[in-house]
Amino acid sequence: MGIVEDYINGLEGQENLNLPEVVGEILKLHNQEISTGTAKIGQLETQLSDKDAAIAERDSTIRDTKAANWDLVNRLPGTNEKPESQIDEVTGLPDSSSITLDDMFA
Repeated sequence: MGIVEDYINGLEGQENLNLPEVVGEILKLHNQEISTGTAKIGQLETQLSDKDAAIAERDSTIRDTKAANWDLVNRLPGTNEKPESQIDEVTGLPDSSSITLDDMFA
């Protein structure tokens, strides 16, 4: 239970209560309870904004890295030449160092 409920339950059975004093105490306890919640909400909002900033920074780094990699890939010279398979004179089979994936489907 909250502090307001505890205070109200503590008033049971008491007679001749000063109503303005009781209402003032309830208001004070209520504001105290609300300020605790508000502080926690503020803390969570700060953590959330920090995480959002970290995610945005990470996404920016990823985007920059992808762009740099794309530039590097585009700088590579294209080679359309297929290396010639060297035939082993003893076995009559291509040398294993010169076998390519295309040789498997030829």
